[in-house]
Amino acid sequence: MQKIFDSAAMAALALAALVVCALALFVGTTAARAQELTIETGLIDVTVQGSAAKLDTIVIKRSDLTGRLPVAMITHGVARNAQENAALTTNVFRSQAIDMALRGYLAVGVIRRGFGQSSQFSPPPNGCASSRPGFLPTFQNAAAEIDAAKRVVVQRPDADPAKIVGIGVSVGGGTMLAWAAMKPEGLLAVVNVSGGSGSQATNSHCDEPALVSAFGTFGAAAVVPTIWFYAANDGFFFPSLVDRMHAAYTGRGGKAERHALGAIGNEGHFIWSLSDGRQIWLPLMDKFLVANGLPTFDAEPVRRATSNLNAEAQAALQRYIEAPSNKVFMVSNAKGAPSMWRGANELDAARKSGLENCEKIHGEPCRVVFENFRPVAR
Repeated sequence: MQKIFDSAAMAALALAALVVCALALFVGTTAARAQELTIETGLIDVTVQGSAAKLDTIVIKRSDLTGRLPVAMITHGVARNAQENAALTTNVFRSQAIDMALRGYLAVGVIRRGFGQSSQFSPPPNGCASSRPGFLPTFQNAAAEIDAAKRVVVQRPDADPAKIVGIGVSVGGGTMLAWAAMKPEGLLAVVNVSGGSGSQATNSHCDEPALVSAFGTFGAAAVVPTIWFYAANDGFFFPSLVDRMHAAYTGRGGKAERHALGAIGNEGHFIWSLSDGRQIWLPLMDKFLVANGLPTFDAEPVRRATSNLNAEAQAALQRYIEAPSNKVFMVSNAKGAPSMWRGANELDAARKSGLENCEKIHGEPCRVVFENFRPVAR
């Protein structure tokens, strides 16, 4: 039996074409149309806790959708290296924004103050930077920035202000839980991937009780459902600490569906970006969204278009459906042997690399059957 070739194309790739987009709410913004997606990047003007600021953003949506779309607000973590934080760009969550855009969302990634091209910000010492660590101010300041960005985004004619999902990784995951505790209008659910703060080194944390306490505070105030993903080999927020964070959150009344994933990669904290990680948590997120009355992609058109594929290819299709985007599904011309390429920032790159590797693995020409969730006409 032929094996499925499954490669993680994770490098950030340049957009093929950039054109100026004149959006009234976005300043200095560029836009690009790549296959079925419209991508905008640029700084937006916001007011955070009474202060003016600019936040670097990326906005992605399917180009074939019209009207008001549900909104996915997405934010990032914090590197241990200050230089990495200063150099942060929206590429840090471009792939995850593409995943949400292909599910029918207006996906909005927000770089918070103090990172990359966003406005600088020097809050009072807190967290591990203080002799008395405390994480509430860190998370609450960050949550206020997400809320400020949301207030701008929902003014767009393509945004549905009544259907919003918050998605964050690491410090961004804790930020989204803090945002839920603010009870923002329109927020319906939160996705927390490897969320927390205060990691100093592998399996070393500056103040576990303070982090647990902060999560308990958020759980006491939040009313929306949340879903949590942590890998067993997360060296930033290890399972015993996550146990206590989750217990504190739910013990104070918070709704948190926790998924304790197995070991993934060399460092499980990076399930946000690892294709093997996204292959696991994305389909679990889809079930969570559906269970809470929120939209996701419709797999039926993909399944309906597979009647002419052989049994091996049809069996491989489920893994493809659950795979991170951008992705292509291929079969070899004579044998009909299946192959896929997943996790590319650009569909053109996924198609090119996927065909090259399919032909290399199966020893014959291949054809693309699906691009993301769209059948390809022969």
